[in-house]
Amino acid sequence: MDANNTVLPKMNTAPPNLARGEVISKIHWGAELDDVIELLRSKYHIVGIEADALIEEAIAIRKAEVRKKAAVRLAFALVGLIISLTYFGIQYFGGFIRIGFGLILMGSLGLTSLTVACRNIVRAFTGESSGPV
Repeated sequence: MDANNTVLPKMNTAPPNLARGEVISKIHWGAELDDVIELLRSKYHIVGIEADALIEEAIAIRKAEVRKKAAVRLAFALVGLIISLTYFGIQYFGGFIRIGFGLILMGSLGLTSLTVACRNIVRAFTGESSGPV
């Protein structure tokens, strides 16, 4: 209250980096944009162009992280595919095919690696991922 007994609005006393860090964290963990906008408006009194800039920066950081993780997963998936294809190539060019545990194991490794590779190729191009990064 001031000298005239009027209630003054609460001013934003939080450091600007705190708001930026919280927005980046919420976007990173998959929060809805409406929740982040409401947080900026209610807790930090940030609206308009400044809020949009913070959200756009956080989304760009999230997409970069998604692409980075997709590239690592894609590399591991390609290693699995190479191992599986090498196993089947040796059997094919060797003139024999053994039915058994090795066939099941390498077939499973190949299919799993192919699935992971396809999923992460899409993530690498779009930068989109459901849930936390």
